[in-house]
Amino acid sequence: MEDCDALVSRGLMARRVGSELSGGDPVYHVTHAGKIISMLGVKPERPSKYKAWLRLSDAFPSDWKFGDWLKAGCPGWNETQP
Repeated sequence: MEDCDALVSRGLMARRVGSELSGGDPVYHVTHAGKIISMLGVKPERPSKYKAWLRLSDAFPSDWKFGDWLKAGCPGWNETQP
């Protein structure tokens, strides 16, 4: 809680009085400024062919492995990109 209180004093978190759900403990949440600060320096995740394979794998023969999909030229890869 000390760390959260330090962030509250900097305006990066807000503190509310706890309820029965929190066992009476204070409840903290990140402010808009805290969200912006937390994202500085965070690089966007690169598209991953393996993640694409996981999303697409149900559409291919059940005996296909990730390597088989790569050898086939990654069918459907372009459709998984934003």
